[in-house]
Amino acid sequence: MQFQNLAVDDWTKDISQLAIGVSLLAVLPRTHRIREAFWAGQRCRRDKKRRVSPCFSFSSIIKCFLKIKMNTQPANFPKILLPFVIAIGLCVIGPSLAIAQLANINPIKDNTLYEFDAAEGDTSNALGNHFFAGETGMGELRRGALAFDIAGSIPAGSTILGVTLSLNMSRTASDTPQTVELHRLLADWGEGTSVAPGEEGDGAPATTNDATWRHRFFDTIFWTTEGGDFSATVSASQSVGAVGMYTWSSSQMVADVQSWLNDPATNFGWLVLGDESEIATAKRFDTRESASPPMLTIQYTRATPRPRPTPHPRPTPPAFSHPLLFLGTVVRIAASGLISHCQ
Repeated sequence: MQFQNLAVDDWTKDISQLAIGVSLLAVLPRTHRIREAFWAGQRCRRDKKRRVSPCFSFSSIIKCFLKIKMNTQPANFPKILLPFVIAIGLCVIGPSLAIAQLANINPIKDNTLYEFDAAEGDTSNALGNHFFAGETGMGELRRGALAFDIAGSIPAGSTILGVTLSLNMSRTASDTPQTVELHRLLADWGEGTSVAPGEEGDGAPATTNDATWRHRFFDTIFWTTEGGDFSATVSASQSVGAVGMYTWSSSQMVADVQSWLNDPATNFGWLVLGDESEIATAKRFDTRESASPPMLTIQYTRATPRPRPTPHPRPTPPAFSHPLLFLGTVVRIAASGLISHCQ
């Protein structure tokens, strides 16, 4: 077979069209791109006697294109090669492009586990404006608990990229920085109707389904370990000093949220654990009932849906009526029998 020598402009034009066509084929759903390429090829083929198979590969097209073109004597090969390099780059990165999205959600429940005192009984603060973490000036322990509806806020199958928890610390006995940790809770817990009076540091008598130091749901379901069942692994930690807004963020928090999205039945939230090594380390944080509720910011990408086959074939569109006519350059190579020639 004889091939004529082509000028640089002819090379550039052909490869540019090939670059656009291959790039678009890379990002279109498979069934759609095959269909579009097939109809474009039916219009563009020169030899009516040859059949065009809609199932051809990018590599075979490019191989044949280069094999034929290399028989010519281009005057400026770098200029010719640039569009082809761009096409390959778009084919590689095109399908992987995804837009990250943000979700800001408040807790669906939060509470304080007040250390049990037999003289006061079981206490809680289900509907109060604050929860506590650390040790009080009287040597009593406080632990916070909060949970978020991950599956109801993030589309199923999404990939979690980043997680940040923001808490407003509104009262402290000392501005001395104390480490406050997040630990994944391992069992479900509840909110009743208790509301602690005053500054809320001592809690209120527990009501039905309240979480307490001893109970997951007052007064029938108990924690395996008093003070809450939680993972020993620290999901995140932050040094908390003076009154203000603080954030927690880590790769382990990303893993926690991803697992809760994948398996909502295991989502029991986090326990907020303060410094319990000495007195007067307790920090007070605002709850979802307050004017400055906790905020969980989640960055994620949606799952890429699988393309669905078209139930009925489309009729041949009139010539020059379809916006993808430039795909004809790609299909023309297959239609003219070049792929079979190069194999």
